[in-house]
Amino acid sequence: MIASGVVGVFVVVAAALCVGGPRVGAADPKPEGDAKKEVAGLAKEIVKMKIVRQFDEKVERSPAEKTIKDKARVAQVLALFPEVGTKKKPDDEGGRGYSVAYSITLYPEKGDPINLWISHNREFWSWSRGADAGPGDWNMKKPKEVGRLLDALLK
Repeated sequence: MIASGVVGVFVVVAAALCVGGPRVGAADPKPEGDAKKEVAGLAKEIVKMKIVRQFDEKVERSPAEKTIKDKARVAQVLALFPEVGTKKKPDDEGGRGYSVAYSITLYPEKGDPINLWISHNREFWSWSRGADAGPGDWNMKKPKEVGRLLDALLK
């Protein structure tokens, strides 16, 4: 699934049906809607989320790392990856070789972390739980939104 040339970083991400979506282009992305609204799905079980960036949108080295404990922000990220943690069939079950631009690790209160990897070209992504191999790769549906949100969260 994840291979080739450049150091790959693994990310853990939990699945969730989440509240609101990202405010694209916002310097400090905040969840839309009522900030006190309860986070749904697995996002409510996540204790922390670690985001690591290896490459920027020009595929140039741009390392950054941040750990986030805000459940609303976790929900924002997971809203862009609705297949995480599900048994939905991936777009490519064989997996594709690629370097990782972003990795996200979600740490649930109980159980193994969930890892999410986003390809260097931001065209596809994958996830797995613990040491298990993920089911395959999904095509990235909103690559610009994903990049803007993750970059803003890394500031």
